[in-house]
Amino acid sequence: PPPPPDMGKVMALVKPKIAGRADMGEISKLVKAKLAGA
Repeated sequence: PPPPPDMGKVMALVKPKIAGRADMGEISKLVKAKLAGA
């Protein structure tokens, strides 16, 4: 399924904060789960 519409917004905010410190794949999964459950 396509990612939720807010996914891009959230990732854009999160990326600079965690760049180089966290795995983007993991973050992406967490964000998707959060948005899906929100």
